[in-house]
Amino acid sequence: MLFFKRHIFVFLFSLSFLLDAGAFASGVDDGGFRRVFVARHGQRPSGGDPALTRLGVLQAKHLAERIKSVGFDGGIYASPYLRTVETAAQTAELLGLKIKLEPAFQERTHIHGTPNVEGRSQRELEGMFPSMISPNPVLKPSWVAGDNYGEALSRRAADALERILRDTKGDVFIVTHKAVVLALAAWMSNSGNGVKFENFEVWNCELVYFIVDSKGRFKFVSAGVDFIPPEEVTNNFKAPLLPAN
Repeated sequence: MLFFKRHIFVFLFSLSFLLDAGAFASGVDDGGFRRVFVARHGQRPSGGDPALTRLGVLQAKHLAERIKSVGFDGGIYASPYLRTVETAAQTAELLGLKIKLEPAFQERTHIHGTPNVEGRSQRELEGMFPSMISPNPVLKPSWVAGDNYGEALSRRAADALERILRDTKGDVFIVTHKAVVLALAAWMSNSGNGVKFENFEVWNCELVYFIVDSKGRFKFVSAGVDFIPPEEVTNNFKAPLLPAN
């Protein structure tokens, strides 16, 4: 019941911005407005830097179809972890785009110090996803951060989004992790109309959508996983939202 109440709320909230979203559907060319989409990766198993589960790949395909359906026109950015790149690859393949690896959007460190994950190199990822990885920017060999938690994570992610918006045109689609989704959503809300994201559940492939104008003011449009069938909604390797029949 909570699931359906939440999505009814998202639908009604989104409906109030329908004219705005439609007006700026082509990205930056309409009155200086552009769109920012931030998504969590699909379901993964626990430990290290794993690939998506089969369900996670299916969730990523649903996400790609949603991004295509809104007429996305811009750049795809992903945390360099395998699960985020693999999620972004579904959209890149569908739209014929390349993925820009952005270490600022990497996963949170749960304890102080460098996490026990080396992370894959750009060459490794290019081999795993042929013709899908952009050569620019070049991923540094030591891209895993040792201070990637709390305010350090939030500031790093926000700075990266500011840089992307400053240096590029068109829509922005970021595939990242739960902590970064929350950090970016909170930062854009504080820069805009004050929508709060406390106690917000971030499901696998959760998609958060904002519009930003030429003065850097953000407007929240929607958040949810309404494009994923309810029985396929999960929170990582935990039990699915609804039990199987």
